[in-house]
Amino acid sequence: MRDKLIGKLRCFQASLLVFFIIHGGIFGTGLNLLIKIAEEDAWIATFIAIILGFIPFYIFISFSTMYPEKNIFEIIETTFGKRFGKVIISIITLFAISFVLLYFWNLTNLISSQYLYKTPQLFVYIIFAIPIVYILSKGIRIFLRSSIIIFFITVLLYFVILISLAPQAHLVNLYPILKNGIPPVFQAAFGLIAYCISPLFFLGAIPIHYYEDKENYKKYMIISYIITSISVFIIPFLIVSIFGIELASLYQYPEFQILRRVSIGGFIERVESSLSVHWIFELLILITMGMYFIKQGFYHIFHIKKNWLKLSMNGLFLIVSIICSLNFFRNNTIVNQFSVKIYPFICYVFLILSALLYGISYIKKKRH
Repeated sequence: MRDKLIGKLRCFQASLLVFFIIHGGIFGTGLNLLIKIAEEDAWIATFIAIILGFIPFYIFISFSTMYPEKNIFEIIETTFGKRFGKVIISIITLFAISFVLLYFWNLTNLISSQYLYKTPQLFVYIIFAIPIVYILSKGIRIFLRSSIIIFFITVLLYFVILISLAPQAHLVNLYPILKNGIPPVFQAAFGLIAYCISPLFFLGAIPIHYYEDKENYKKYMIISYIITSISVFIIPFLIVSIFGIELASLYQYPEFQILRRVSIGGFIERVESSLSVHWIFELLILITMGMYFIKQGFYHIFHIKKNWLKLSMNGLFLIVSIICSLNFFRNNTIVNQFSVKIYPFICYVFLILSALLYGISYIKKKRH
């Protein structure tokens, strides 16, 4: 199966995943952390996160390009040996599981609270679990092709929102600047890096030699990062400048509520339910890519090769994910406290581990 994918993908498709992962990462938990910690300076924290976040992002893509014929799990095993390598793979797979659980809850809670508020969240989980299992069963090639169509829909909706909301921005709402000093701004910036940059590690599950134009891999990824960073910077800037920090901090999903201010042509209003589809798409792509990463990790740890077992495992893992999410994240208060005070530190440990893995792999390859 792997041989059939060599040279069948395009770097452009991978660059779209950068867009979806970063945008999905800021939704809900990422933006909530920004507003709670940095307040009026959320836009400054985002700018700092964009600059500092390029460092781990570059480490991730460099990690993959060191061994173009291997995915991240094979690189780790090559560098550290089978026994110790499996321990490291298990750790990063557990991190991926925790990230997917958090954002799967984020997606279903959005639907339950803003669209289907009389529908049990369990039912919403099942609704989204079905297409995720289906996409995973079709393989990474179909998944990336589908992401192209979703990308153009998302970008179109993004520009409609931007054009409508930009005239409503009031810069006075961004003052006072740095009223609590610099530390909260950097704390929020590092938190945003945790949620938006650390999941980019999921891209390492796809070996570079799958791409037909693999020599352009870094170029496409860097260009995508720059463009995506600009679009992400605009999100907290508009929310704070339009709502003001007092109103923005009251909403659970201010990025959804601000869409109520959108009017098309001056007479089409109340379109927030339609325009917010782009957030659903971005979360869905992020979760599906995380699931693909976890799936590849399990295949590598347990040496799963039979197709029927692989397909069964997709459904089994999603069932376990639903049960865990419903039990771990019982209400919004628990999630808000966990996502602001605890989970960023788990991401920091993962980012430090990733840097160490890259450093050791780089030194070991140079010696050989």
